[in-house]
Amino acid sequence: MSHSISTPSSTTRNTTSSNFQSSLTPQTSLSAQPNGGSKKKKAKSSGMQDQVDTLIDEIGNIQSDVMSFHNSKDRWFMAKLKAKSKNHRDTRKYTWLCDARQHEASQAIVQHQREQENSTRSHFRVLSYVPSCLW
Repeated sequence: MSHSISTPSSTTRNTTSSNFQSSLTPQTSLSAQPNGGSKKKKAKSSGMQDQVDTLIDEIGNIQSDVMSFHNSKDRWFMAKLKAKSKNHRDTRKYTWLCDARQHEASQAIVQHQREQENSTRSHFRVLSYVPSCLW
């Protein structure tokens, strides 16, 4: 039996190590960081400022919505109060009218009874003046 052991070629090992070294050269890392880093910082700060502005706008919209809600709630309450007051006034007016009609009816009944009593009395007076021989 023969065993073959494969070993990586020396050319592959050299290219891998040379690629690794060339990517970490001081020139590449130094020249990329200051220019790219400041652009990234500016982009991050402008992005943050955009987010802050967006949040401020959203807070303003929420506050506007809350004020709008309170105003509509106040209008609803005032309409309800007005309707309730009108209903209360109408109820009081209806009660007063009913009481007034009841009073008028009772006055009419009392007046009618008085007239009946007066007419009965006048009949008795007439009869009392009639001589007894006519009876």
